[in-house]
Amino acid sequence: MSPAPNNPKIFLKLLSGILSLICILLFLTPMQEFLSVQVSRPLEYKFRAFLHKSPSLDARLKIFSFDDMTLGALGYPDLTVNSWVRLITHLAQSKPKAIYIDKLFALPLQERIYDPLKLDQAQEYVKQLTDLQIPLISGGFISRVQLPNRQLLSLFHQAYLLKKVMNADQKGSGVERSWPPVEAGYFYGPHPYLRDAFRIGHMTNAELGYAKPFFRIDESSIIPHAAFLAMGEIRINDESLYLGEQKIPLNRRNLIPINFSKKQEYFAQTKSLKAVLDRIEAKVPEPKIGSDDIVVILPAMYTGNADFKDSPVGRLQGGYFGVALLNSLLQNSWLVESFAYDLSLLLVSLALAAALALFVRPLLASLGLMFLGLSLPFVGLTLFAYQGICLSWLWASLSATFVGLVVLIERMRSENHRSQILATTLRGALSPELAESLAQNPKLLHGDPVEQIVSIMFVDIVGFSMTTERLTAKESFQQLKNQIEYIVEKIHKFGGLVDKSLGDGVLAFFGYHFEKGQALVGHADQALHCAIEIQREALLRAETLKATGRPIFPLRIGINTATVYIGNLGTEGRIDFTLIGNGVNFTARLENACTPFQIMMGLSTSDLLAQFSPREAGMLQREIRIKHHKKPILCFEYNPFHAEQHKVQAVMQYYIEFHKLYTNEPRWYFEPEDYVKVMTRFGEAQLVNFSEGGVALLSASLLAPGERIDITLDQTAGKRKGPSVLALVCWNKELEGGKVLHGCQFLQYPAEAREAFVQGLRHDLQQHGKRAQILPRNKVAS
Repeated sequence: MSPAPNNPKIFLKLLSGILSLICILLFLTPMQEFLSVQVSRPLEYKFRAFLHKSPSLDARLKIFSFDDMTLGALGYPDLTVNSWVRLITHLAQSKPKAIYIDKLFALPLQERIYDPLKLDQAQEYVKQLTDLQIPLISGGFISRVQLPNRQLLSLFHQAYLLKKVMNADQKGSGVERSWPPVEAGYFYGPHPYLRDAFRIGHMTNAELGYAKPFFRIDESSIIPHAAFLAMGEIRINDESLYLGEQKIPLNRRNLIPINFSKKQEYFAQTKSLKAVLDRIEAKVPEPKIGSDDIVVILPAMYTGNADFKDSPVGRLQGGYFGVALLNSLLQNSWLVESFAYDLSLLLVSLALAAALALFVRPLLASLGLMFLGLSLPFVGLTLFAYQGICLSWLWASLSATFVGLVVLIERMRSENHRSQILATTLRGALSPELAESLAQNPKLLHGDPVEQIVSIMFVDIVGFSMTTERLTAKESFQQLKNQIEYIVEKIHKFGGLVDKSLGDGVLAFFGYHFEKGQALVGHADQALHCAIEIQREALLRAETLKATGRPIFPLRIGINTATVYIGNLGTEGRIDFTLIGNGVNFTARLENACTPFQIMMGLSTSDLLAQFSPREAGMLQREIRIKHHKKPILCFEYNPFHAEQHKVQAVMQYYIEFHKLYTNEPRWYFEPEDYVKVMTRFGEAQLVNFSEGGVALLSASLLAPGERIDITLDQTAGKRKGPSVLALVCWNKELEGGKVLHGCQFLQYPAEAREAFVQGLRHDLQQHGKRAQILPRNKVAS
C-alpha cells in the first residue's frame, strides 16, 4: 500500500503568499480608494449616526442662505454690489470673528444688469468694507484652462506668499520647491476692483467628502482653502499643515477628509437671508451674533441653481462642504486617514487569514475566517465612530476573506484528494467505513507501534502457481484477483484488518481497532467465524468452477492468537501495516500444515474460543512438526464441512485429476504388486510412479502440501542406504484403507542427487524385473 500524493504544504504557502501579494498591490491602486470612498465611508457615517456619535454643528456658525424665500422677496437671483456692502456692514455691526461668503464671483448683479462697476465707486465700496475691521473671506475657484472674458486674480499679494507659510528654518531646504507640488491652473474670484476688500481662498472640493488644503500654481505662491482664512494663518512645517498650533491631518493624497455632521443639522442651522434683509430695511441690529461667531453667507442656494455634490452623508449643496470644514476647524474635530494604519491592518489581516487557512482544522478555520471577516468591519466602524479613524477595513476584510477562503478551499480539496487516495489504499486493508474514517484523520495511522494480543490469520491458495501454469498471465491475474477480493471482503465483514497480500495468500489479524486505538474482545471467535465463511465461499466457488471444467482453488487457513507489535512502517505518503512477533511465523506453520478446505488453530486460539468447544463436531486434535521444535506441537484442525465431507472430496478429486490430466514429461507407472519401497522421515512409503521431475508416494501418514521431505530408496533391505532426493509435497489424496496418495516434485538442488535417485529407480526396475508402463507425453495418466 503506497499512495504518494504530492505534499501540498509548500504549494499552499506559496499560493497564500501570491494571493496576499496581489491584494497588497491592488491596495496601492485607485481601486482600493474607490471602494473605501464609495462603500466604506457612507457606511461609517451611518453607523456613527446610529450610535449618535456624529459631530454636532458648532453653534458659533451663523449660516444664512440666498434661498427660494429670498429669491421670491427680491425678484432677482443676486444682490447688487451696493446691496452686498449694506449686508456685510449690517452683519459687521455685531462684531463677529469673520464673515465667510461662499461665492462672490467676478460678475455681480450690478455688472450684468445695470451699469458697469466703476473704479472710483468700487474703491469707495472697498474702503467701507475695509473700515469695518472684520475679516471678510470670499471663495474663488481654480480653472485648469483659461476662461475667456474673465480677469485672473493676481497672486502678487501678501496672503499668497509661499515663504510666509513656510518655517524660516526650511528656507533653502528644498521643501518649498517640492511640496506642495506646482499644478497648472488659473485663479478666478470676485471682481478685481473689489478683491482688496476680501481675503480670497479657493473653494475647490473633491466630491464624496475631501477638500484640497491649498493650490500652488506657480513657484512662489500658494492659495489656501477659504475656510483657513477665516480662522487664521496657515503654515507648513515638515510637509505637515498647521493652523496656529492645530495640526490639520492630511491623507496620503494630501487631501483633507471632511468630517461631516448629520445632513439634517446643516439645514436646521441655516436661516434665510430674507430675514436679514428685512432687518436691514427696518434698521434693526442682527440678534444672536457674538464676537466668537463666524457668519457664513451661502449665495445662490435657491431651487434650480444650487450645485449639489455627493458626500458620505448624501447629496449636499457645495457650500456646505466649506461649512463642514469650518466646523472641524472650530472644534478641532478631524478624520484621520493613515496609509501606515491601512497597510498594517491589511498585512495583519492577511497573515491571520493565511494562518487560519493553513494550520487550523477546516471547520474551525471556516469559523475563524467568518469571524475575521465580520470583526474587521466592526473594528473599522467602531474606530470611525469613536475616534474618527478611517481604516480600509472593507479592503482588508475582503482581501483576508478571499485569500483565506481560496487557500482553505484548495487545502480542503487537496486533503480530500489525499483522503480519497488514502481511503482507496486503506480499503485493501480495512473495511470501507473504517478506511473512510481513518482517511479523514490520517495521524492515527502514524502513531507509535502498539503491543496487543490479536488473532492472526493466514489464508493460502493451494497450488496456485501449479494451477496457473496452464493459464495465460492475464487469466492468472484475474483468478488471483477474484480469490483475494472475496477473502478480503470476508475479513472486513468480521472486523479484521488485512496486513498484506502475500502473492497467492493473505495475512490478516483480529482484535485491534486503529481508529479507537484499543484492543477488542472476542477476536478468536471472530477469526474462526471469518475463516469458516471464507472456506464456505471457497467450496461454493470450487463447485461452480468444477461444473464448468475450469481450475479450482482450494484454501488452507491457519489461525493463531499471540502478542505482536502492530504499527505502520510506511511514511506520510505510504501505508504499510505490519505485525511483528513469533506468533506470526507460527501462524504460517499452522496454515502450511492445514488440510485444504479446513482451518488449523493453535492452542492459544482454541483456549479463547467462547462459541466453539474442543469437543465440537468437526474439531480434530492434531500434532504437527515445526521447524526448530524437537517435539510435535498440539493444535486443533476444524473441518467446517464435517457434515458434508463428500462435497470436499468431490472437488479435491477433481483438483487432483485436473493437475495430472496431462503430463509434460514421460512417466513410469508401476503395477501395485511392483510398488518400490522408499523411506522418509515420516516412515515407510511406496513409490507408485515417477518421472524426471517427481514421484507419487503412497503413505499411511498425511503430509501437507508444501511439506519438504527426503525420499531414500531401500535397495538392500537396510544393509546399505540407497540414493536420496529432496522433494516438495504438492498435493495429497486420501484413499480407502487409511492410505494417502501424495504428489511430490523434485527440488532442483542438487541436480546430481535427483539424477542419482532416478538412475537408482531404473536400476531397481532392471535388477528385480519390475514392470512399469512408460506414459508418453500429453497422454492421460491413470
